[in-house]
Amino acid sequence: MCWGHHCICCRSSVKATCWKSSFKHELSPIPCNPCYLDCDTSEFPDRKSWENTTVLPARCNPDDTSIFNYGIFANALQQKVLSSEFLEKYLYCLWWGLQNLRFLFSRRWMISYLMQYVSA
Repeated sequence: MCWGHHCICCRSSVKATCWKSSFKHELSPIPCNPCYLDCDTSEFPDRKSWENTTVLPARCNPDDTSIFNYGIFANALQQKVLSSEFLEKYLYCLWWGLQNLRFLFSRRWMISYLMQYVSA
């Protein structure tokens, strides 16, 4: 089954979305087959040949948002968190959550301040 378990070669699903959308622009001399993104085909000779000629990973570079915008996942991809050890992933998630809480509370404080100013 293609796209088995949404593994997409052990990459994130957002990166897989970029790869799927980039298939139509693939210029590799070996025809692009969506099943090549399935983790179960990593040892197939055709897939290995395709991997040596494809520009797909370069097209889905998280540093280049002109082709695909990774949104909230961009920073994690740029920092290579997906390929890091569990503790580093955990600490990154903790940092990310604290950053968002800081934004939420600063915004809530600003709104309550404005409401007090308007009602005065």
